[in-house]
Amino acid sequence: MPTANSGRKSAPASAAPAAGLKVNILLVDDHEENLLALETVLEGLGDNLVRARSGKDALKRLLEEDFAVILLDVQMPEMDGFETAALIRERERSKHTPIIFLTAVSKGEMQVARGYTLGAVDYIFKPFVPEVLQAKVSVFVDLFKKTEQVRAQAQRLRDVEGREHRRELGQVRAQRNRFFHLSVDMMCILGFDGRLKELNAAWGPGLGRFPGELGGTRLADLVHPEDRGRSALFWEALKSGAPSAPLENRLLHADGSYRWLSWSVVAAVREGVFYAAARDITERKRDEERLREMNETLEQKVRERTRELERSNSDLEQFAFLASHDLREPLRKIAGFTQLLQNRYKGRLDETADTYLGYVVSGVCRMEDLISDLLEYSRVGRGDAPPQPTDCGAAVDKAVSNLAVAIEEAGASVTRGSMPTLPAQATELVSLFQNLVSNAVKFRGDAPPIVRISSRRVEEGWEFEVKDNGIGIDPVHHERVFAIFKRLHARDKYPGTGIGLAICKKIVERRGGRIWIESEPGRGSAFRFVLPGSAEPGADGAAP
Repeated sequence: MPTANSGRKSAPASAAPAAGLKVNILLVDDHEENLLALETVLEGLGDNLVRARSGKDALKRLLEEDFAVILLDVQMPEMDGFETAALIRERERSKHTPIIFLTAVSKGEMQVARGYTLGAVDYIFKPFVPEVLQAKVSVFVDLFKKTEQVRAQAQRLRDVEGREHRRELGQVRAQRNRFFHLSVDMMCILGFDGRLKELNAAWGPGLGRFPGELGGTRLADLVHPEDRGRSALFWEALKSGAPSAPLENRLLHADGSYRWLSWSVVAAVREGVFYAAARDITERKRDEERLREMNETLEQKVRERTRELERSNSDLEQFAFLASHDLREPLRKIAGFTQLLQNRYKGRLDETADTYLGYVVSGVCRMEDLISDLLEYSRVGRGDAPPQPTDCGAAVDKAVSNLAVAIEEAGASVTRGSMPTLPAQATELVSLFQNLVSNAVKFRGDAPPIVRISSRRVEEGWEFEVKDNGIGIDPVHHERVFAIFKRLHARDKYPGTGIGLAICKKIVERRGGRIWIESEPGRGSAFRFVLPGSAEPGADGAAP
């Protein structure tokens, strides 16, 4: 690759002092191998390569020396490249020092735009091509040397004819603009009057319009009508000194279509111009639109399916209610007439007939219990009334009161600790505790049942425990006990419908909680469940 000086005529005698000038190049990276790689690539320039292992180290170096260009790694601990660049730009001495960002990880267009906003002159991804990096750095080294030369000759240049003066400055400006014209992004200089003053070659493939066609054109004339108002406010804000912010709008392509562009802009108020870089994001916008349409379609399907499920649930609930009502009536008649036969013909039938009648009465009673439990299971969550502050202690007391006869017959002891007041439905809480206490009393061992109910605050909400000294459950069956109609014991030994724990699981999970069991055979059981929510004022203060 040609150097920055290739093709140039010999410098005049006044330029000689700059020929042997060595400048400083600051290399900032927290990895030793990366610094060594940069030194290997750039040592051929013959200039001073200064190392910095962190952002803080780089700022310290800038306090001591001036640099022609800074190669700054983006990914660094404690202070990354963007933060370091922002601090560099705050110092007057380094305000205009060229910064080339180096990174091994692409963070997307917004990160690149951020780098240009902070004054970066380039953004190079690792691994880089050594010749390209050396050529780009040499441009800014040459520029720095030339600038130093111009500064040293300032007094003499006052005596030089205007033509020669303009020629020298033109050379400096041409070198500085070299990056501008080589960039793959669409770059331009836009006057505060809204007209394009200078454009790079990337506008050709970007909008199908070459720089010569667009010079002097009002940028607003290319903007999509729907984006003009928002774009005008953006440029006016930058003129007024507002901090630079990203802008996305659509510009007219030569083929009549519009392309989405993402802008990174810096306003030079004293010069009355904007320095702007734009990147084509049309494909990204199309992908976003397709995703939005897919989401809308999916949401519509979810709404339709939800309505269908709601209708189905409503139909099922109505069916359960009517079926249970219609089933109970004949069952009551069967039970009534069977009991009438038992009473009227007692002793007049043989023993087998009395046994059969007993089976009928027992089956009818079990059928009624089963229908009642099924109704209770189907009612959980029906109507889904909003939860109200509910005293959990009062719910436990109500459940224990409902089971008073069974507790007394079993000789059981049921106690509780203090309970919170939580947002819930009182009837559901009573049913929940009643089923758990009933289960503890029913599955007792040889000793009288002892049931202890307690609660404690946990990260998810409130955890409740119903603990007993009953027969216990083998761990292999812990999940099975919550399934509807799943029984672990014979009905003649431990009566019941097999629905109670399924009701508990449904109540807890509909309120966003979870329920589980800890138990071993012969060592009792501890049913635990968590309900979300914070305790309301006025929580039960029962002694633990």
